[in-house]
Amino acid sequence: MKYTIKHQPIQTLVSGDTLHITSYEFIGGPGPKIYLQANLHGPEILGSMILLKLIDHLKTLDSIKGSIIIVPQANPIATMAQVYGHQVGRWNQQTGNNWNRIFQMDASRLNTKSIEGKLASNLMGLASQHDYVLDIHTSGKESVSHLYTTKESVSSFAALSPSVSILYSSSDYFNAFDESVAMANDCVAGTWEAGAHGEIDSSALEERVGELMLWLKSLRVLESHSEAESHLDSVVTIDDTKTLYANAPGYVVWLVGAGDVVEVGESVCEIHNPADGSKVLLLVEMKVLILSKYPLQAVSVGQEIGKIIYK
Repeated sequence: MKYTIKHQPIQTLVSGDTLHITSYEFIGGPGPKIYLQANLHGPEILGSMILLKLIDHLKTLDSIKGSIIIVPQANPIATMAQVYGHQVGRWNQQTGNNWNRIFQMDASRLNTKSIEGKLASNLMGLASQHDYVLDIHTSGKESVSHLYTTKESVSSFAALSPSVSILYSSSDYFNAFDESVAMANDCVAGTWEAGAHGEIDSSALEERVGELMLWLKSLRVLESHSEAESHLDSVVTIDDTKTLYANAPGYVVWLVGAGDVVEVGESVCEIHNPADGSKVLLLVEMKVLILSKYPLQAVSVGQEIGKIIYK
């Protein structure tokens, strides 16, 4: 299938080189307009490979119904942020701002003289005038697949088969990409947390590519010889999601994995204090599901170590 590659400049570096946002545009016959992006945060590289695999598949097709614009690396500035063998770049290293908190419903109000404003303006421009927008992210060092979207849109993403769908409303506005695009364009939008940070696991990659293909088939963009499966395992509100905080200083040893359900009074981890040799258990006061485990394992009291969902 024929496609177009476009490059939008976003920043000129001190070396004189220019960073670009690269988009792949596949235009077919009448049908829905789809926008897909990944790697808005630097370490969230699994989504980029999911989209590159999709691009490879689309190249082999004769045609599609509708159109798909794909941006596999939404933020090259963040992708280049690396420290001692690790992908970082969740925050702008100059301002400290979360790269997924720089968007606004009214894109004309963005300060496009700043790199944050220019990036946000370009990405919102690429995503505008689409029926469906999906921003692919990852979460923690271990995570179950989950989706953030609205009550009105959740069924539209069922074919992605997220383990958990987390619903937000207009009162939960955080200046994130998906919610800003949805409110500005009155479209179906969501953030898909497809796996864990900083690595591309081959089995997880193939599974997520398959789920993305099923989703596109459910929208009738890709041809399907059978009805695409759609199901929602668990749907909760954003108020049901909570952060786990360390209750003692020391080294975290997890006792459970992402996706495990932990009953009231059970332990999720133990924390070993090198200062006095003590061991403290972190117990849960309600039945919870472990949504993601964060990579930090040497912690002080009150530091974030993971995310849970009340069951």
